[in-house]
Amino acid sequence: MNGLLKITLTSWIFMTLLGCSAQQIYDTGQCWQRNQCSNIIDQSQRAQCLSSTDTPYNRYKQQSGSRENTK
Repeated sequence: MNGLLKITLTSWIFMTLLGCSAQQIYDTGQCWQRNQCSNIIDQSQRAQCLSSTDTPYNRYKQQSGSRENTK
């Protein structure tokens, strides 16, 4: 398991045990993803990466709920 995955998994477990809400965990994941996007050198790829972090939690929740209903 690479170091980044270990850190991510450990952080997720820690936040879950502390009773963080799903939204707090989602927001933390979005922040982590934005930080990863900032490491991309190519401007167009970085912009595409950052645009994938723009979904607010309430919209994400609605979208994921509608996907569950279609299964």
